Amino acid sequence: MKRPSVKWLAVAAAGCIFASSMGTYTYTALADEFVYTDANVSITSIVDHYIEENGGDVFTADATPEDATAPAAVVAEATATDAVATGEIQEIAKVTGEIAEVPSEETTEAPATEEPTTEAPVQEASEAAASPVMDFTGKAIVTASGSVNIRQSGDVNAAKVGTIDAGGLVNIVEKGDTWSHITSGNVDGYIRNDLLAFGSDAANYASANLSKVAVVNTAALKLRKEASTGSEEITLLAQGESYPIVETGDAWTKIQLDTVTGYVKNEYITISYNMPTAKAVSAPAQDTTTTEAPTTEAPTTEAPTTEAPVTEAPTSDLGQQIANFACQFVGNPYVWGGTSLTNGADCSGFVQSVYKNFGYSLPRTCTPQSNAGTAVSLAALAPGDLVFYDHGTGSCEHVGIYIGSGQIVHASSSRTGIKISNVNYSTPFKACRIVN
Repeated sequence: MKRPSVKWLAVAAAGCIFASSMGTYTYTALADEFVYTDANVSITSIVDHYIEENGGDVFTADATPEDATAPAAVVAEATATDAVATGEIQEIAKVTGEIAEVPSEETTEAPATEEPTTEAPVQEASEAAASPVMDFTGKAIVTASGSVNIRQSGDVNAAKVGTIDAGGLVNIVEKGDTWSHITSGNVDGYIRNDLLAFGSDAANYASANLSKVAVVNTAALKLRKEASTGSEEITLLAQGESYPIVETGDAWTKIQLDTVTGYVKNEYITISYNMPTAKAVSAPAQDTTTTEAPTTEAPTTEAPTTEAPVTEAPTSDLGQQIANFACQFVGNPYVWGGTSLTNGADCSGFVQSVYKNFGYSLPRTCTPQSNAGTAVSLAALAPGDLVFYDHGTGSCEHVGIYIGSGQIVHASSSRTGIKISNVNYSTPFKACRIVN
């Protein structure tokens, strides 16, 4: 059988690559053939079909070894990415070779470009991939050693509209000579400039004084047991959620998820800092047994919190009342084995103590709590429902209280204490309703 000309092989290969650009096929390398996995049609089959339809005219009698070696090999390398959309792994076809067309006099090689995908190109685990660091342009950080007041206007005698703890992050609406107009959380007001660090000064302050967190910057991100794409997947992490950093590497970062640690790829996180946001003065007090010193514009010794509670609206619904009550304790510590809403609780101890205040007696630990009440689907969550997480183990590892708007309040970890998170900050596996 006569050998096919380089021109026709190149055309066939180019046709395959063009089809891939339309987003309809995924490619894999099988033996020496470049295969459409969806249609199971090889380049060789495409050429044979063309030959059959055109009477065999695509073969030349004077094909030379140079013709056979002129086109570079075209390889489709399927690489699983750690950034996934809608909870499913997407395969990315990466074209690494070149296709050469043979003109009448000399060969001009045109390198093939990487096929377009819906995600950022995937890097191998061995490659360095530094994460972007948070930009503090238009932002400021509270540098006082304790809480400061946020005023309705730039005057120390103006009404107090909120407070913010040391290390808190604010957005600058307008910087004045003595006071700046800021927003933070759900608070809009004014803070004295001498209590803030702005822009690059804020970045330097954060780097020197605040603990780092990893913020997920893709739709869903795999948390793995080891720093390798071949390592076992623990769970999926949600976009926008932040996780304490245990250690950083060139391509992977080790983070903490509740009481579990694991690794994420650097290109899918942004390095930020543990920065509380402002609390409105209308937020309810925490607990009658908790002693709080009044905040002023001067620094106090009050310990900073890690999250701001959501704004609660009065309601007669018992589930919502339970959720609102639980939110009062945001910022209080996580203590393994603890049940105190003010001095420290673990995840199940927090849930047990919150419900105890409403006359419900729940089991002490996570697993029996997951079997209490009535099972509900994750799509039908209502405030007060309990949401459970297995972190890839298949058994209950963590529990939080759903508060509405796609959020839970939970005793997260010793690093973050009691906080509010997205309900899918990790992949939930079960939910139940205690209040009917």
